[in-house]
Amino acid sequence: MERTKEGYLAAQKGDRSRIFIWHNRTGGFEAGPDGRIDMSRWNDDKFYSPYPKEKMVEAILKGTVKVHGKDVNTIQALKTLGEPALVIEPGRSVVGDSAVTLAKVSHVRRIGGQHNLVTLEMGVTSFGTALVYMPVQRWEIINDHDRKDPAPFETFVGGNLCFSGDMLAKYKISLQRRPVRGDVLLIHDTGCYEAHFFASNANAFPRPARVLVDADGRMTVMKKRDTYEEIFSL
Repeated sequence: MERTKEGYLAAQKGDRSRIFIWHNRTGGFEAGPDGRIDMSRWNDDKFYSPYPKEKMVEAILKGTVKVHGKDVNTIQALKTLGEPALVIEPGRSVVGDSAVTLAKVSHVRRIGGQHNLVTLEMGVTSFGTALVYMPVQRWEIINDHDRKDPAPFETFVGGNLCFSGDMLAKYKISLQRRPVRGDVLLIHDTGCYEAHFFASNANAFPRPARVLVDADGRMTVMKKRDTYEEIFSL
């Protein structure tokens, strides 16, 4: 939030080098009655939780809720309502960190003379979260993993499709070194809403393979990568 705020305010004063979000979007800061961005009003999702997912329900039930302006024990509040049944749709809270996505670096460039942009051999159709909202995830270079530059390499990340919305990281990510063509980037926590939701042959690119890795290290190819013949067979 602070990086977003600092970058936005700096850009308003003419210093666009500190922009932290693609197109200098406000990242949850709201517009006031006069239409101007009010940097004291922030209304967006938090990108972290103080509780691990296996403790989340316990933390909620042991916490408090507001009832008529007063803090009331959650369990007591539920009993007052007649002990309603709780139906939980776990979704990404269960499977989100069950998978990673790998993609090769295609190009590394400077844009606007001030910001780094890495493009990958992959588009948003293989990283569907970027289609529906602005994900904040941890990225790293996994080949020659331990080699680092003196300072982290901060960059936006784009895909290989031909439209301006093909942005994989609209918030700047931090890599351990400057990547080069052919490096493999790993995106953490991509177990939901990714290639199996949005995969397509847009621009005649092949849909990616999906591999299941068991706890004992055994690998099963759940879906193989499309071939040229398969893409154009119809």
